Amino acid sequence: MLEAGSREPVVAYPDELISQASDKMLHNNIGRLPVVERGDPRKLVGYLGRHGVMAARLRRLHEEHVREAGWIRGRQALR
Repeated sequence: MLEAGSREPVVAYPDELISQASDKMLHNNIGRLPVVERGDPRKLVGYLGRHGVMAARLRRLHEEHVREAGWIRGRQALR
């Protein structure tokens, strides 16, 4: 997050993709990012940690699995 003496903290924005925010975390070797308003970087609206990134990824994988399974069953019914 903010290191002592750092002038430009690494932040995420509410409209940013999870992949973009997680890239920032990896490149800067940090475990969480403050989420700030893009128009007012002093306005904190939340934070994003590794747990949140992983939870979002797990939801996405689950959605893909459910959607793909439904598509496959639908294709088998057409045969």
